[in-house]
Parts: sequence; C-alpha cells; structure tokens
Amino acid sequence: MYTPDLVILRKAYPGKPLWSEYIFQILIFCFFLMSVLSMPTFNPTIRDYIFVEFKITRNSRNNILVSLFPFILSIIICTLLPDIILIWNILGVTVYNFNGYIIPLMLKMNYLRQNNKSYWKYACGIGLCVISMLIYLGDLIFRQFVKSKNKDL
Repeated sequence: MYTPDLVILRKAYPGKPLWSEYIFQILIFCFFLMSVLSMPTFNPTIRDYIFVEFKITRNSRNNILVSLFPFILSIIICTLLPDIILIWNILGVTVYNFNGYIIPLMLKMNYLRQNNKSYWKYACGIGLCVISMLIYLGDLIFRQFVKSKNKDL
C-alpha cells in the first residue's frame, strides 16, 4: 500500500499512546477529504467556467454534475500521481507561470490587439512560456517515475 510523504514523515514520539497516532491519521484523512470536497463546493468560478465553455444549460442536475467534475478529476489525479510533493511542484510551476508570465502577456496582447498594434512578440512569448513549462513539467514527472522505479529495486 502506498503512503504519502506527509504520513511517512510523521513519527510517533517514544512513550506516546498509539491511539493518538490513529487520531492524527484520521484527522489528516479528514483534512484532505474536506480540501478536495470544498474545491467544487466553494469555488463557483470553476463551475461557471465549465458552464460557459462547454455551453451546458443551467439546471439542478447539471449543477450537481458540474460540481462533481472537479472532485472526480482531483481523485483521478491523486490516484495516478499519489506523491503529494510532486503535485505541489506541478501546482507551483503552473500557478507561478500563469500568474507571473502568461496572464500578464495575454493582457498586454489583448490591449495591443484592441488598439490595432502589433502583438506577435507577445504571442511568441506566451508560446515560449507554455513550451518551457510543459518541458519542465515533463522532466519533473519523468524524474519522479525514475526515482520511484529505482526505489522499488
């Protein structure tokens, strides 16, 4: 059975009762469960984006299905990549690149396009950022699988 790094790094104190460790593990499980469940519940932006982009009609059945979509997607990702450190690295790289480079370049490109000015340099910059981010993420995932394969030997 695979155990994530957060639980592996937790060591029982000498002389500490065993029941307190079970409580700790139950609390960690509840924390992760509530974190994953709160994503589709308390982030209406995800739901609105899915409704608008996929042109889904808004009714109660579709609202429930669209709310469950990010939850199911996060379960699939955590099942395929159960290492929490790898997921933090992937999220860090994507958030850093989107908030620091890609979104500001897109805003500048949109401003130039509205004013009928040349924006090809910014489009190339966005392409280079996305390509470099994908190469880095591929290398990160490849190294993780090589490390886990060597650990099994």
